[in-house]
Amino acid sequence: MSKHHDDTSVKLRKTCDVCVQRRYRCNGQNPCSSCTRRLFVCHYSYFTRRKIKPGEKPFVPPETAGRDGQDGSPSTNVESDQSAAVENVDKKGGVTLPKSAGETKELVFRLYEPPGTRAMSSTWKLRPVPSGSTITNREPCSRSNLTPPPPLEKTPDDNPTVLTTTHPDVSPCRISNSIPFPMTTLDIHSLSEQMPILNKMFQVIVLFPNLTATKMQRLTKEERLPGSAILVENLRLLTQVLPLYFPEGEPPSCDALHQWMAHFVTPLTFDQNLLSLEEQIYQPEVVHQLTLFFFKYFVNWEPFLQSQRFFLKLGMGVVQPALVNSILCFATQLYHNCKPQTDILFDHSREYFSRAEYWILRDLENPTLDTVTGLVIMIVGSCGLDKLEELSRYAEMCQRLMVQLNLHLTDSPYYAYRNPQPLTLLQSIQQVSRRRVFWGSLFITALTGLADRTTACFDMDQVCVSLADDLDPRDFFLVDDPQHSLPTILWPMLNGVSITPSNCKLIYIMEKIFRLNQEPLNTQPIRIEEIYQLNQELRQWFSKVPPELRMTGQPGGPTVHQSTDEYYTMIRNNGLINSAYYLCIFLINSEKLLQRIVPPLSPQQLADCHTRILTTLVELTHCVALPVMTVPVPERPLNVYYYTSYGLLAALPILARLGREEQIRYKNIIDTCYTLALQYSPSSLFSQDLHKLILNKIKFYRIAWEPDEASGGQQPYLALDPTDHQPSAGGM
Repeated sequence: MSKHHDDTSVKLRKTCDVCVQRRYRCNGQNPCSSCTRRLFVCHYSYFTRRKIKPGEKPFVPPETAGRDGQDGSPSTNVESDQSAAVENVDKKGGVTLPKSAGETKELVFRLYEPPGTRAMSSTWKLRPVPSGSTITNREPCSRSNLTPPPPLEKTPDDNPTVLTTTHPDVSPCRISNSIPFPMTTLDIHSLSEQMPILNKMFQVIVLFPNLTATKMQRLTKEERLPGSAILVENLRLLTQVLPLYFPEGEPPSCDALHQWMAHFVTPLTFDQNLLSLEEQIYQPEVVHQLTLFFFKYFVNWEPFLQSQRFFLKLGMGVVQPALVNSILCFATQLYHNCKPQTDILFDHSREYFSRAEYWILRDLENPTLDTVTGLVIMIVGSCGLDKLEELSRYAEMCQRLMVQLNLHLTDSPYYAYRNPQPLTLLQSIQQVSRRRVFWGSLFITALTGLADRTTACFDMDQVCVSLADDLDPRDFFLVDDPQHSLPTILWPMLNGVSITPSNCKLIYIMEKIFRLNQEPLNTQPIRIEEIYQLNQELRQWFSKVPPELRMTGQPGGPTVHQSTDEYYTMIRNNGLINSAYYLCIFLINSEKLLQRIVPPLSPQQLADCHTRILTTLVELTHCVALPVMTVPVPERPLNVYYYTSYGLLAALPILARLGREEQIRYKNIIDTCYTLALQYSPSSLFSQDLHKLILNKIKFYRIAWEPDEASGGQQPYLALDPTDHQPSAGGM
């Protein structure tokens, strides 16, 4: 026996070989039998040195599972019990110890959840939270403006090891409801240097989301959506932060506060003669109204909360100028107001467009998700400005950026295999955000029909579209993102029920058609087998579409009792996909594509293709155009009216070959398509250019049709019954 047998300090520094072999922690408060017998106080960590394989659980001995209460000394520290538990989080938000060889009862520690909150995600990693401490963000937005947390008060029952040590892979807990929002009011002075004209607007408008975000998580969905509830909440909280803005004087009166609030909800009224161009395009009232208009018409997922979050980031100076200018460019084209003072906004649209293009070209060296979003907004805005060359170029740039940012590998199994570790909450939201940006951008670039490298750039075979899940708003708006890695705007064009493998399969078919349709005429001719294959894929897709995603209209359109919120949601989610399906049929049977088929088609085959286009136009009008016209303008899906007009333009050359009596049979069809294009936004440049194009084409082909001015915008009754035709899936 060693001479240091009674020297406990020597034994405290030793490590029990049994614990090393079994690979688990044996703390000094509840020692295992081996350490008790050998008088060791072992602190060996049970975390293995090697990486744990996916699905493998660390070894936990029988002594750990049912140790509470042994030796007549039950544990009194809840935090120490949580730290001794293996970090395995079930779907209900509890920390569960795995069953051992001799244990039949499962010991579960439940984490406290406030009433009405959602269960934590299974990807979260937890660390013990000591009693008496304050949960703070690891990296707040401004360390100088935040007070440090109070020091921990140690009690005799507290274990120093539990309170001071944490495994480096363990992430901090999520923000508590009682902790203020990490953005402080003093941080709004770190404004963007590229647009100093907006500084005044930043300092004022950013106060709204800053105050709202503190209380937003406590409001129900019904209380969040009305603007009056938010204004009342802001007015109540406004007095708490006014001393920060007026440190030397007294805060303004209540009447002044109401006038200040009304300043941002009044219509646009300003004298253009007294302002310079820079002041006109970036006037606070103009920017605020146009931005809110953009979120109302373009963003279909939590538009109000996203607008509040946008203004907050705008005040922090982290929003790219390209994104701001692209938003203003899009909003000025669709902004409709009967007051003549706002006509000047249309003249600013091209100025916003050129500035957005300038900043996007500068951001290509260090692109982000916001750069992709800005490009997509400019792709949509290019249609209204009749910039087809820019449209093709922006679509190609958007695809290159998605490859550069590895967005095409978001759902790749190979990419997930290289990162077997469970994702934190922030990483999980980042993955969902990247997935939405990828599918939304891919869908827009495919709809343009001008990009010919869509599938050539992306590894489509390695994409698992079934993982395109939805996102909880509470996670996206309350997660701590100190590095601003999340996108400023999350605009899922495939929203909710539309993010399905069925619709993603249609995107693949669209890409093949567009790539085939954009091949130069001097390349290899098209084989008839390629057309047959595309037709077969479209038929299979249409037969497998779920009933909730398919739009089937009746003659005369839907009835009045169908005009409900659920019906509007169905139109918004499914209208764009269904119109894209009909667009594929028009492209397959187009003259440009059929002329390249070798050997040439027979006259009968060519006539069948022309008949298919006319039949598809009737189906498109009944199933998509008329239901969309019953929905209010803000609820209509983006660009459905444009592709309805595209079908009409594709059918006009065929109608020109028919007799005058046959042309009159399609008069009501032309009326519906023309009215839809005109009524979407009567004062917008987009609708004006579109219906002028239709009129010019009709006059060019000398179609027997004149616009019915006496209809007053009423929906016409269609003389043709789509039930007389079989469901179309492409020509031949």
